Amino acid sequence: MGRRTLLEANDHFPNILSMSEIKGRLIERKEILYLLQEETRNMNDLLSIPYLFVITDTDGAVIDYCGTDLLKGYFERNNIKKGTSFAMKTAGVNAISLSMEN
Repeated sequence: MGRRTLLEANDHFPNILSMSEIKGRLIERKEILYLLQEETRNMNDLLSIPYLFVITDTDGAVIDYCGTDLLKGYFERNNIKKGTSFAMKTAGVNAISLSMEN
């Protein structure tokens, strides 16, 4: 059997913010983003399993992510990057869109 990809970025993640929109959202949230980056910086020493922390804004757009190279590489191979929307209306049902509903 051929290798199967769970997500096809072009089909499931069509909504990616422009760089100016991303920069604006980063500036608005720079304090909380700094705190989250500090907290997650040393996770490699604490976790023995692959992990990925995705930080989104209230609209479900990725503003940053960190994790093991394996999972960061998955994002990059599937064109998921800062500004990608995980909102229900653009990406369907996923962990981020479900947490937005709650």
